[in-house]
Amino acid sequence: MNTRVLFAVFKRNFIGYFANPTGYVFICVFVLLSSIAAFLPYEFFSANLANLDQLNQWFPLIMLVFIPAITMGIWADERRQGTDELLLTIPAGDSDIVCGKYLSAVAIYTVSLLFSFACNYAILNYLGNPDRGLFLCTYIGYWFTGTAMLAIGMVASFLTANLTIAYIVGTIFCAPLVALHWVDAAPVGRDFAAFVQQFSISNQFDAFGRGIVSSANVVYFLAIVAVMLYLCMVLIGKRHWSASQQFVGGFHYTVRAVSLAVIGFALVMILERFDLRADMTAEKLSSLSPLTVQLIQKVDPAHPVVIEAYLSPEVPDTFIQTRMNIISVLKEFESKSGGKIAVRFHEIRPYTAEALLASERYGITPREVWYDAQGIRNNANIFLGVAFRCGLQSLTLPFINRGLSPEYELIHALCSVTDPQKKRVGVLKTDVPLFGQFSMQTFSQSPEMRIVEELKKRYNVVEVDPAQPLAEKYDALVAVQPSTLGPMEMQNFVAAVQNGQPTVIFEDSFPVNFGGIGGTNEPRRPKNANPFMQQQQMQPKGEIGMLWRFLGVDFDGADSVWQAYNPIRKLQSLPQGYVFLDNTIDENTKSVVSSFDRESPITKNMQYMMFPFPGTMQKSSQSRFDYQPLAWTIYKPSGTTSVSAARAAIQQASMESIDELLNRVNIITNGPKELAVRITGEYTPPTTSNPEKPEETPKPQPVKINVVLVADIDMLHDQVFMMQEQGSPPGMGINLDFENVSFILNAIDHVAGDDRFLAIRTRRPTHRTLQRIDKVTDEMWQQTAEKREMYKKEMEKKVNEEQEKLESRLEKIRTEMRQKGLSQEEVLARVTAASTSAGQKMARDNETLRHEVNTKVEEAKAKMNDYIQAIQGRYRFYAVALPPIPPLLIGLFVYISRRVREYEGVPKSRMRK
Repeated sequence: MNTRVLFAVFKRNFIGYFANPTGYVFICVFVLLSSIAAFLPYEFFSANLANLDQLNQWFPLIMLVFIPAITMGIWADERRQGTDELLLTIPAGDSDIVCGKYLSAVAIYTVSLLFSFACNYAILNYLGNPDRGLFLCTYIGYWFTGTAMLAIGMVASFLTANLTIAYIVGTIFCAPLVALHWVDAAPVGRDFAAFVQQFSISNQFDAFGRGIVSSANVVYFLAIVAVMLYLCMVLIGKRHWSASQQFVGGFHYTVRAVSLAVIGFALVMILERFDLRADMTAEKLSSLSPLTVQLIQKVDPAHPVVIEAYLSPEVPDTFIQTRMNIISVLKEFESKSGGKIAVRFHEIRPYTAEALLASERYGITPREVWYDAQGIRNNANIFLGVAFRCGLQSLTLPFINRGLSPEYELIHALCSVTDPQKKRVGVLKTDVPLFGQFSMQTFSQSPEMRIVEELKKRYNVVEVDPAQPLAEKYDALVAVQPSTLGPMEMQNFVAAVQNGQPTVIFEDSFPVNFGGIGGTNEPRRPKNANPFMQQQQMQPKGEIGMLWRFLGVDFDGADSVWQAYNPIRKLQSLPQGYVFLDNTIDENTKSVVSSFDRESPITKNMQYMMFPFPGTMQKSSQSRFDYQPLAWTIYKPSGTTSVSAARAAIQQASMESIDELLNRVNIITNGPKELAVRITGEYTPPTTSNPEKPEETPKPQPVKINVVLVADIDMLHDQVFMMQEQGSPPGMGINLDFENVSFILNAIDHVAGDDRFLAIRTRRPTHRTLQRIDKVTDEMWQQTAEKREMYKKEMEKKVNEEQEKLESRLEKIRTEMRQKGLSQEEVLARVTAASTSAGQKMARDNETLRHEVNTKVEEAKAKMNDYIQAIQGRYRFYAVALPPIPPLLIGLFVYISRRVREYEGVPKSRMRK
């Protein structure tokens, strides 16, 4: 290859393009279209992600407009001006000319892409902190997409001497690879459509858009380039063919081109099975944990797995990251499996034939979710279901919620369908209605609680009745509020723990969310009270102390823990009994102080939990086992409140705030309060001798004690699950991404001896958001919350003033009546009448005040939403209007410079006046 000729051709075409202002106009159009696609759609701000997801969807279509504008003049313009013969007579090979022209087109496209790169990065960097690796990888994908389409456009340019026709033909030639993305809309089979669809430009670009450089995708684009450049060389070399060689030569080179395409196709298919991939994102958004990869590699090739994901094309902003993570994880499953896992994606909507099929075949139905949009509470029915099939085994995840890591949910389901042997978990039957109960008030059966639904997804769950000795051993036994057991039931349960039954115990001194359940030291409530019986008999209660003595724990059943720390700005009204656990920085040592034990597999990766009014415990001086705290309080001030005072405060909260009532009885200790512990060790049961044959008395064998004790049961309540599913709505100032469910499942897995999923369960990659928008939104929410509190205090002040006026008026009436010598009965009657009349008036006034406050709050929310929309509109305008300006200014400069040079050396007499 003659590099001097190649470079000369490259330089001629490259400089010629940028010497003409028309080239800059095309670049302006490209940058403008890119900015419009990236930032103008409503989804950009609603998703609140600092990435180019919106541009990724439209980029192939933008290429259909821009690429033919570059390639149309590569050869058609040469033929139109008659310079093609001059170019072909220079001492160079056809490959030199083709490669020189192609590289010039690639350089022109690269310069255009650099304009877009700089402008879009500047915008995202201003609005947030974009992942540089993800952003760079996305543009690498854009570059490979452009190089492939440039090669196709060059073939079109070689076919005609007309620029307009070259542009149109170039668009037509590039269109099929773009249109393959929508081939499933054609009347073809689903499997055929899925096979063909993977060779579309969009599908091959997808990995780059997720931050992954894939060898299979790179080879796909390079194969297109190789085939198209070969066709270009064939078209140039065609001038040497004689008339008799036209047919034979055409057939010969057609076979060669097809063979080259088949080789490229084969390489892509091979690399799909043995792909080399690199995740360039800083957050490793599209990477699987090493444990997940190991579990995938254990799938038997003789029993491949088919995964069908049924996802809604549009979801509320609170579920956007979840949907993205599901798609990314499943695609990585397929790529890491070496052909052992096949994934099929179905974008479905409610009330369609495909939705009906998903319901009938797998039981996947739309889930109603609630979300806030522009200050308005809305609901939507969405699909986020995944079905697994392996031979005759099948398993369905009807809906993947926000509570757990999608990677964990999916890998656990994959392992379950390939190895259907589940851990056997027993759930102790107590007064807590985990499996639902029959209500005598409504004469209906309540559904089982959400925690049981979660357990059934992962384990073989059995309800265990402690009325009989627990002779059968389970992989793990879950006991929720065992203090509600009767005397015999308590003995049987303690005996099971003493015999080495791995157990997870949830015990609460003050179950605030379970209204019908008494605390540890409180009397046992009547079970399933009958409204037709006037008096309910109190049921006897077992001695929970025998369990504490055996475990070596001093469990404080009389007090509830409080902590004056609330990281949720919008929910500052939550009482201090809601204890939040996370990490902080010690101001003295500047080191991280954590609420969790970083050595235990159960809490190693925990970041954020919430315990509603938990109890506390500490190691007993008589303990014989290893005592390992797992979670504790770290913030000050903190302390305890008696259960009776806390319960009374909540019952009286209609008149005052709960915190105002609790602050009167709170005890400040400021020391860490242990909320969860693990107790392990060996225990040798006492010898039971046989009086008749003492010599045959067997010597008892030591057993291993493995218990996790949690001082709260409210974390199991459905209300906490619903809060957790709300997650962190963009810009709302709320973070409800609690890891309570992960902690519960970690504890059960660990005591059951299965640590495979502990590290995976808490792995939730975080997508970077538009921080500037978040800041503005948070400030507005804070101002709105302050106004709401101000209006509320104003209303309370007016109500108190009216109450004082009423009391003063009634006292005045009493005094006047006594001075007139009226009897006590007459005074009481008149005071009652006046009180009733004034009370009715005050009730009407209070209702009016409440309506005025609500109206003011709604007006404040409306102003807040209008302000946020205005800010977004301003950013949207600048994001679209500013990027085309730099290439436009450069083009204007080139145009002026060119005009000035045209007039250099021209006499003034020859110039137009």
